[in-house]
Amino acid sequence: MTWNRKLSGALASIYIIAALVVGGAETACMVAISVVFPLACIWFADAMGGFVGPAGTIAITASSPGIFVRILGWSNCSWSSGSSACWRLWYFQPFDALRCLINAPFLH
Repeated sequence: MTWNRKLSGALASIYIIAALVVGGAETACMVAISVVFPLACIWFADAMGGFVGPAGTIAITASSPGIFVRILGWSNCSWSSGSSACWRLWYFQPFDALRCLINAPFLH
């Protein structure tokens, strides 16, 4: 197991555990889904870079170096997934509090 796999797995675990602690299981699932693709890019960079063929409505005509796929995965894991995790955790908290207040038994 390379240091890339260990470090990216640890980072993804931190994101998911923080989401579980702060936002609950639903938020943790959303964060887990958002880190799957970046982890795949980091862990299986050479295999993903070597893919040539149809990809949806476009075709990939040449392979990509694994290092570029891994760099893309790291940038996506550290920036995109981290910022989306933080956004989900802090943005949805006021709405959760409002939802709890609306469903409070003493208001009905």
